[in-house]
Amino acid sequence: SVSANNEYVYGKRGGMERFKREIHSPHLPHCGMLGYVLCRDINHWANQINTWITNLANNSPTEGLDWHDSNELLHPISTTGTVAKFISKNKRLTKSDITILHYLINLQ
Repeated sequence: SVSANNEYVYGKRGGMERFKREIHSPHLPHCGMLGYVLCRDINHWANQINTWITNLANNSPTEGLDWHDSNELLHPISTTGTVAKFISKNKRLTKSDITILHYLINLQ
């Protein structure tokens, strides 16, 4: 369902949130995430992810996490055929910022 797609960013199994909470890779300054595009297109999902992050910055539903910096958003680096690469720099609870490389892969 579309509502579960927000777990790329936040939620019980939220991908970006797990890095911000230092559940994944607390000892690393860089990491990566894969997003599989099964409907619509890469631009749609990159925009949707940034909308979720912007909503988190405005509403702060995830206690203790800071989503306010524009670096938290996905910024495009390159697109090669069916793969688009983005970067974000995310604040963590206690550790220094973590840089996430996001690869959105169109599987359609």
